[in-house]
Amino acid sequence: MKNKKTKLIILSTLCALILIAAVCISVFLLQFAPVDKNDKETVRFEIPYGSNAHEVINSLYEKGLIRNKKFFYYLILRPQYLKYVYPKIEFPKKLDFKSGVYNVNKSMSYSDFILKFANGDSEYVVITVAEGLTIKKIGTLLEEKGICKKDDFVAACHDPELLNIYDIPADSFEGYLFPDTYNLDAIMNAKLIVQIMADNFFNKIKEIPELEGKKGKELNDIVILASIVEREYKVDEEAPIIASVFTNRIKHKIGLYSCATIEYIITEILDKPHPTRIFDKDLKIDNPYNTYMYQGLTPGPICNPGAVALAASAKPAKTEFYYFQVVDPSSGKHVFTKTFGEHITNHTLITK
Repeated sequence: MKNKKTKLIILSTLCALILIAAVCISVFLLQFAPVDKNDKETVRFEIPYGSNAHEVINSLYEKGLIRNKKFFYYLILRPQYLKYVYPKIEFPKKLDFKSGVYNVNKSMSYSDFILKFANGDSEYVVITVAEGLTIKKIGTLLEEKGICKKDDFVAACHDPELLNIYDIPADSFEGYLFPDTYNLDAIMNAKLIVQIMADNFFNKIKEIPELEGKKGKELNDIVILASIVEREYKVDEEAPIIASVFTNRIKHKIGLYSCATIEYIITEILDKPHPTRIFDKDLKIDNPYNTYMYQGLTPGPICNPGAVALAASAKPAKTEFYYFQVVDPSSGKHVFTKTFGEHITNHTLITK
């Protein structure tokens, strides 16, 4: 009788322990379950640039997107245990959470969040940087798209340490932000954007044979010329001819007389609205970027040129032209002349 009673106690104890263990396991596993597997309403979740895992997990918890921040953080600190919790999922070797804006919901599990953030599966914003835009205009575009503040971008473009890394002998990245279509995070560090665009520039110029091996001041002078050519040409085949006009004038110490440089002074240096036309008083603005007052190239690029202008400036056409005049405003075609007399004659005929 005593043995039977002992067995019953042991059996009851075992059952109780099994029940407790089952409850503990259930509670444990519940911590890894989605907050609400039926709630698929999209929530925009932001991971600012430079955030660490602890900050990200705290934010997820505060927004009610995960059940237990301690369990989640434990898994991130000890990723070797992920295979026991999620045996059928293969995780990236590095679990760094990439910055960006992510579309998430309460039906997601820890593994869903980990994969999404580690793979950088964020919401992208497509922006197109057109040829001829300046740093400030690109900054305005980025701010309008909600990617970063214009002032932050402009400041990053003037970062001396970053300029030194790219061996750019100038006080900004003006001219070195390649015009292209970019897929950027919905929020992104301004400095990183500058690097992306500058890296693209240096990759793209590898496709221009005449720029091979060019760097430092030699490359910078070509970029400056290209930025002026960019703002003057409209028809691709005329770009090398316009570049030749400017190089001919530089060679013979004649001012470039480019209205594009006056526009740059007005809009980018003086921060005034873009002029509808250039007046005589504008040509007298005393500024080193004024190519009507100062000979040679401007101190720096006046915009960010594209491949056509860069190639044309790296290898200008061989001509004896010193002047050009728009002959067809609709197409942007020019007429080129050797002498000032021919230029005036053309100007008279065109403006009649």
